[in-house]
Amino acid sequence: MPAATPESLFPRKRPTQARAQERVRLILDAAREIAKCEPIESVTTTAIAERAGLPVGSLYQYFPNRLAILAEVGRGVLREIDDATVARLRASASVPWESAVDAVIDGTLASHQAHDDTKALFRTLVATPELSSLADESNRRLAGALSRHPALAHSGLPRAEVQQIARVVIQAGDAVQHLVLGAGTETEAAAMATEMKKLLRAYLALYLEASSSEPSLAGDSPEPTEVRT
Repeated sequence: MPAATPESLFPRKRPTQARAQERVRLILDAAREIAKCEPIESVTTTAIAERAGLPVGSLYQYFPNRLAILAEVGRGVLREIDDATVARLRASASVPWESAVDAVIDGTLASHQAHDDTKALFRTLVATPELSSLADESNRRLAGALSRHPALAHSGLPRAEVQQIARVVIQAGDAVQHLVLGAGTETEAAAMATEMKKLLRAYLALYLEASSSEPSLAGDSPEPTEVRT
C-alpha cells in the first residue's frame, strides 16, 4: 500500500448544507462501527457505503480514499479522549500535583475501560501505520495543555524546558497507556497503571518537588521561583 500523504488523510471538502452534512455523518458512523469489531483491512469504501446505505460514489465526493475516512474518524475519537483528559486536569485544581497525576491517569483509563468499543477502535486506529500521525497530533495537543498548567508554567523553568518536560510526560504516558489497554487481565492492567503513575510522578518530581509552594496542576500559584535540578 502506498504511503499516505498529509493531503490524502483529509476530506476533499467540508459540507455546509444539511443534507451533505448528514451524508458525511452516515459515512463516518458506518466506518466507526465497522472499525470497532473488524480488522482495519475490512473497513473498505464498499463496506462503508453498504452500512451507510449510500452509493460508493457518494463517499468519493467527500473523501479521496478509505484512509481519509478512517483518519477523520480517528480525529473525532482522539478529540473526545483529549477533551476529557484536559477536563480532568482542570478539575484537579485543588489537589497536590501528585494526586492530580493519579486522578488524570485513573480517569482516562476508566473511560477507556468503561467503553470497550471506543477502546477497541482507539487501539485499531493508533496501531495503523498510515494513521500514526493522528496520535502525534493528539500528543502535541495534550503536551501543549499540560505545559500551560501553573505547576509547570510557573515553576521557574525556561519555557522551552517546560514544553520539553510536557512532551516527555505525554509521550511516556501514551506508551504505557498502550500496555495498559492491551493487558490480558484486569490485574495486569491495574499493575501497569500503577507503574505508569510511578513513572510520571518520579519524572515530574525532579522538577516540581523542589517547589514546595506549587501544590497543584491547575489553579492559583505564587510568584515564580528558581528550581534547581
